[in-house]
Amino acid sequence: GTVTFDVDNSSPNRAAFLEEFMEIEAANWKGESGSAIKMSSELVNWYTTLVARLEDSGLLEWQTMRINEDYAAANLCIRSPRKVFLWKLGYKDSSSKSSPGNLLLEHVISAESERGELESLELLTSYSWYDKWNMQARSLQSLTLFRRGPKGRLLHAASRLREWLKSRRKTRDDRPLRHSGPAG
Repeated sequence: GTVTFDVDNSSPNRAAFLEEFMEIEAANWKGESGSAIKMSSELVNWYTTLVARLEDSGLLEWQTMRINEDYAAANLCIRSPRKVFLWKLGYKDSSSKSSPGNLLLEHVISAESERGELESLELLTSYSWYDKWNMQARSLQSLTLFRRGPKGRLLHAASRLREWLKSRRKTRDDRPLRHSGPAG
């Protein structure tokens, strides 16, 4: 069929595309396994809020690929002036043999390369199908902020205890196993 690509980071009411995106994302293994956004009302609410806020701040970008008039793949992205962060991706199993996600990424890289304004394209995923792109992996850091007051102190203490228990478990798991020979 006819393949078309689109990168939309400026049209009005871009947040409305989230409904279509959730259908695309659920039309593959994510839908079958129950991990697609639309399978959880909490995730739907979270992404609805996120996408609306990204649009309000001018950071929302949708990257799409169609075969004929049907969406085959889509990426939910955050666009800053010099970087694009590919946050969430989806593709339809019906077109998976043509690797629509990779074709879409290839198109985006090519188009951005021609424009020459982008510093980097960051994947916020580590799925193996992106290995062939040889993207540089970066370490992740977590930051938790607690409000002042008794509840914040309690949550902070619980968080530190959890981290300490995890480190103890890891230390215990790293110890060599001891085993004594047969009695005798």
